[in-house]
Amino acid sequence: MRISLLAIVLCALIVTSADAHEKHLVFGAGAIHILDSNSGNVIALSLENHQLDEFWSIRPSLLLMIEVDGSAYAGAGVRKDFKLGGQDSWGVSLLAGYYNQGNSEVDLGSEVQFYSSINYDYYLPGKTQLRLQLAHLSNSSISSVNPGTEILSVNWVVPY
Repeated sequence: MRISLLAIVLCALIVTSADAHEKHLVFGAGAIHILDSNSGNVIALSLENHQLDEFWSIRPSLLLMIEVDGSAYAGAGVRKDFKLGGQDSWGVSLLAGYYNQGNSEVDLGSEVQFYSSINYDYYLPGKTQLRLQLAHLSNSSISSVNPGTEILSVNWVVPY
């Protein structure tokens, strides 16, 4: 399964990306643990660097996500955007980072967590974007406890 996912991601990185060479500041809000009975609210701030043309136009990315109950995730990784018809695009991201459980009832099994997401970006006037994102946070079985969790968020993407 992991090899198949890696192969899909690597193939996706080779495809031509959306034309956007500016950096992005991303503000987000949404729900975490959406498939569990104890869902909560989350806010997020992300920085996305300009596309690296020499590396399949991937974007280095940083993410800080805080759940209302005090849990937090900070990660670094990459994202890749793909142009759809017109101005819209979709994208994927993969990050590795640190998770602090805080007061959350959900034990993700490890402080080391991996964040993967897929998103749809709708371009607004003025070069900003509205992003709908579905993400998964998991320790990828590096711990015997690995429930993972899902996040659904709406984000405002601002170039700077």
